Amino acid sequence: MDFLHQPDMNSEEAKIRRAFTDKDWQEIRADDTWSIFKIMAEFVEGYEKLSKIGPCVSVFGSARTLPGTKYYDLAEEIAFKIAGEGYGIISGGGPGIMEAANKGAQKQVENQ
Repeated sequence: MDFLHQPDMNSEEAKIRRAFTDKDWQEIRADDTWSIFKIMAEFVEGYEKLSKIGPCVSVFGSARTLPGTKYYDLAEEIAFKIAGEGYGIISGGGPGIMEAANKGAQKQVENQ
């Protein structure tokens, strides 16, 4: 009996074992090496872009938080105050908490 067909192995374990038997180790190592360079390039690009925008605060949160709820309103208010102190707001774009942060920052810009 081979190791892929052991009686006590569940289907998830079998899938994992098959994933490692479909490729040889040399192929896996080569793919991983090039992935590292791609990831490093993305980090360098991101840091270069962020270095040009000045001091910012990142806001991330639930996309399911609806307008008018306690946490949505709080996120909007906090972002308004942070933007008022001269910081930029960076978010994942919305909806929910991230949308609220964008709205708060935009209100601060409109008030200036």
